[in-house]
Amino acid sequence: MRQIGARQEAGKVGGIGSCGRELCCSTWLTDFKSVNTAAARYQNLSINQTKLSGQCGRLKCCLNYELDTYLDALQGFPDNCDTLQVAKGNAFLIKKDIFKNLMWYTLPDSNKQYPLSIERVNKIKSLNQQGIRPEELEPVEVVSSKAVEKEPEFVELVGQISLRTLEKADKKKKQQQQSKSNRPQGSGNKQHPQGRQQSPVQKQQGGGTHPKPQGGNQPKKQGGQSGNQPQHRHHKHQNKNRPNNPNQGQGKA
Repeated sequence: MRQIGARQEAGKVGGIGSCGRELCCSTWLTDFKSVNTAAARYQNLSINQTKLSGQCGRLKCCLNYELDTYLDALQGFPDNCDTLQVAKGNAFLIKKDIFKNLMWYTLPDSNKQYPLSIERVNKIKSLNQQGIRPEELEPVEVVSSKAVEKEPEFVELVGQISLRTLEKADKKKKQQQQSKSNRPQGSGNKQHPQGRQQSPVQKQQGGGTHPKPQGGNQPKKQGGQSGNQPQHRHHKHQNKNRPNNPNQGQGKA
């Protein structure tokens, strides 16, 4: 039996780190070195335990990877410059930016941060050693090289969206209304399609060149039968009174 620590256990179990890659302790890292919070301070990282701790619950091993590079870059910054004396009061050092060679200070009267160049810090430090307090810090204007991204403004899509089909339908309705309004109203004489004008008598008769028969010329129909049918009924009635055998009448005589 052999007792192992939390880092060795995480290497045995494996997993994926916050960087999206497989854990270093489970792939290639075999020698575990101690990691302190000073490594985070040198790199100007916020001391946040949840962000700086790894899967094992200890500080991440990757904090030591770039520590030597930061220590070499910090050698160009002046030492013992945590406080600077000016007319407004004492300015306190907050952080050091090794990429832009700037040192950030704050004044007790405001929460604003003032970036100073290394040359300006050395000059104020020499004046303080002589017992002179400059009136201002004379900060440097920091210009970001990144393009400023404009936030999208609120746009009311309901007022901007227009459907072509709806627009066409509206145009058709407007054209129809205009055509109706332009038509002359109260025109009584309408022309025949053939160019002739009909009289009111012809309109009543159905129009035209072939008038309907009037009066007694048209045979009247009663009950859906012709006028000659009652005559046939009279003949049938007479036939019933006649004897079927013609010799019967002669015998009686």
